[in-house]
Amino acid sequence: MKTIRFVAMLALTVAVMASCKKEPQDVKIVGDITLTGEYTTYLHGGNGWLESDVLGVFVTSDGFPQKNLEYKPSEVLKMVESPYVPGYFIPGDPVGNVTLTPAGTAAGFKAGEHNIYAYVPYAAGNEDLKAIPLPDLTVQNPVPDQYTPDAKYNFAYASIAPFSEYSAAAKDFGNFKSAFVQMTVPSPDFPAEVEGKKLTKVVVSAGSSIATKKATIDITNGQITGDTANSIEYVFAGEGEVLTKGFFGISAPTLYLVLSIDEDAALATTFTFKYVVDGKEYTCSGRPIGKDSKMYTEGNLNMYGSLAF
Repeated sequence: MKTIRFVAMLALTVAVMASCKKEPQDVKIVGDITLTGEYTTYLHGGNGWLESDVLGVFVTSDGFPQKNLEYKPSEVLKMVESPYVPGYFIPGDPVGNVTLTPAGTAAGFKAGEHNIYAYVPYAAGNEDLKAIPLPDLTVQNPVPDQYTPDAKYNFAYASIAPFSEYSAAAKDFGNFKSAFVQMTVPSPDFPAEVEGKKLTKVVVSAGSSIATKKATIDITNGQITGDTANSIEYVFAGEGEVLTKGFFGISAPTLYLVLSIDEDAALATTFTFKYVVDGKEYTCSGRPIGKDSKMYTEGNLNMYGSLAF
């Protein structure tokens, strides 16, 4: 009987303690947080924010988290007409670090320690900053203008170190870090037999993962998880691109792809390229030019001069 009475009292004590436990309370915002940032990675064009750029901002603190707040850059890159090619537009003056402005709810300061994270491009419905969906890179198409990056393939993120004192001074993300790198593939020299035939696609592959498929990224540390692939199909619209003979022989259009791979690892990786011309496959392989080359640019895996059939 004593044992039963003791167990009952213990259960009652636990219940009382549970009922006394306070539910987490949202903490009042005492002031908006001013945010600044820069987006000048190679994959994004190198000159700064574009009109289409929209960011998602997360603030974690001792109060309830502020999730997926929509922001826009206060200044964007303007495209200007080329002085050499009428009707062709090129990037104007570079846009560096600018104020990021809220499209609706602003990031606010609450009591306690704060961390701020942001990503671009913004997508409605992202509630978990540790699992932001990434684009499918396994099938890609030519970008109409290399000076206008395809937002579908761009993804970058940034963070602001913890702080616990409120200040009207701006908090700076610095330069947003791209989760991907670009690969530039000039045309190999094709054999004479392909002249006048149509290039329909190019399959790029490697011995390790180079593309996200159904994957997410943790924007607190850049960790990518989920389905990935070892190859990318670069598909031309319609019936394909006709291969014509030029000054340097028969050539294909330069390819601009987006890869999910560490740049240093990629520089040591041999990539295989399978060009499909009128149903026939032409295969070559090579490595990107290294950092010791004058043609090397950070964020761009340049295959110049490394491919031959």
